[in-house]
Amino acid sequence: MTLLTPDDDRKKVGVHALLIGVGRYPHLKGGRSTTKFDHAGDIGQLTSPYHSVKAFADWLRVGLNLPGAPLCSLRVLANSPVKGIATHGWSAPDVKSIRSAVAGWYEDCDQHSDNVALFYFCGHGVVLGDITALLAQDFGKENLSPFLGSFDPAALADACMAAKATRQLFLIDACRSTPQELRSRFKSASIPEMLTPRTHSNQGSHHQAELYASELGTTAYGIDDKPSVFMSSLLASMKGAGAHQNVDGEWVVGTASLRTGLDWLVGREYEQKLQRVAFGKMSVDFDLHAILGNPSVPVTVRTKPIAKLAEFRLQTDCPQYRSHPSEKPWHINVEAGKREFFAGDAANPKQFSHIEDIVPQYRVISIPCGDDQ
Repeated sequence: MTLLTPDDDRKKVGVHALLIGVGRYPHLKGGRSTTKFDHAGDIGQLTSPYHSVKAFADWLRVGLNLPGAPLCSLRVLANSPVKGIATHGWSAPDVKSIRSAVAGWYEDCDQHSDNVALFYFCGHGVVLGDITALLAQDFGKENLSPFLGSFDPAALADACMAAKATRQLFLIDACRSTPQELRSRFKSASIPEMLTPRTHSNQGSHHQAELYASELGTTAYGIDDKPSVFMSSLLASMKGAGAHQNVDGEWVVGTASLRTGLDWLVGREYEQKLQRVAFGKMSVDFDLHAILGNPSVPVTVRTKPIAKLAEFRLQTDCPQYRSHPSEKPWHINVEAGKREFFAGDAANPKQFSHIEDIVPQYRVISIPCGDDQ
């Protein structure tokens, strides 16, 4: 079963979501199929996509708040290389099943102009030439034509422009690099289309955004048996890191502010910008979630000079504590508002302080510590 929401809701105005998570690749490294594709380098099994899709599906059902556009249809295709893990009735993400799910999802999105189309993929991605190919479960099943088990997200987004849904968001949580074995063996690839593009006149009336978890030629990171860095950052962004204030003073998450918050959180995870969140071509800004209550803001707390971090404990008036000194900055989430931050030793933990008004999207706090600050 792919559709997890009532069939009667498919024709209603709202958000129509399609989530795909591919972690089990039978024909790649570590797969259980006797038919192996041996030219994909280290591309193998992933445990993160299953958890990423589940976390996003759970949030969409209880956390999404888009006035005038409730969640009306939710389709999930996902698998995992972990034996015995619950599949929740999800369909397998082979290319045939994906194509079928895309057709149903497109039909739902095409019912009303006020619909919101939401697409998410988590799994392997490779780049050949200027094309990103997302790998379905059966990638490599055909040894001479491995890319029959893949699809091009940009081509899918282009085809979806013909649908009536005027707001469309594509989230691609995958690498955009290519193993040397693939690059040296295939100079180009014919990527199967999920939908054949139709003529339309929607270019000026539709708002479409593509957010990629990685830039061209780079890697997107997963966490074993947990949601990916991109998905964890996405869900945190929906609480405040991806927010901006609209003309009514409300905190809302739009595609532009979401990209900024995502990129900051993903970059903070690795500190050296190993992974950067990127827009696809022709992406535009539109709001997709309104925050209820006070936003939660990711904050990085440092001392000034930075060397004092190794000497001092840190705390806030929220209250939150870091009871042991560390050379690394302190990463916390703080409810928006005027907050006080402290640094000091065990004898005087509030020796130094700094007050700042904390608002989205994120903040870096430097606590002045001494005359050499």
